[in-house]
Amino acid sequence: MIRPFQRFFPFTLFMVGATLALAACETPVTYSYFDVAVSVDRTTVDEDTLAVISSCAVEVTVNGEHADSADLPCVRGTVRYDLGHFDYSTSAKKGSLVFVVTAKHNQTEVARGTSKTLGIVPNVTVPTSIVVKGLGLPGTGPAGADAAVP
Repeated sequence: MIRPFQRFFPFTLFMVGATLALAACETPVTYSYFDVAVSVDRTTVDEDTLAVISSCAVEVTVNGEHADSADLPCVRGTVRYDLGHFDYSTSAKKGSLVFVVTAKHNQTEVARGTSKTLGIVPNVTVPTSIVVKGLGLPGTGPAGADAAVP
């Protein structure tokens, strides 16, 4: 009489062997990590403009191609000069990337910041920072007040 364990044991060994063989064929996935600090420039964005920012977003370009985008936590009336940190990772093995952070009042972009071009280094965390500066639109802070003067 064959016991259940004995009957399935050869099949189990086959499945374990097949799994190990497939794992050996795969290329290990590596990631590059980025820790990004975001702040708002006090000299180009005043408190009134800060108070009306209703949305923020980040776009990522990897090797010159749009790679990703995400909303950042900006709620009208609660935005501060220190927007905090976000983390990003990519499986790209080489090249470079750029982060662009935008802040909007309704659908109008009022501030923007761009990171320097960052090299992709597998298995390394690259710290960086972005300063979001006012765009000088009329009525959107000190730069806007200057831009409105003829």
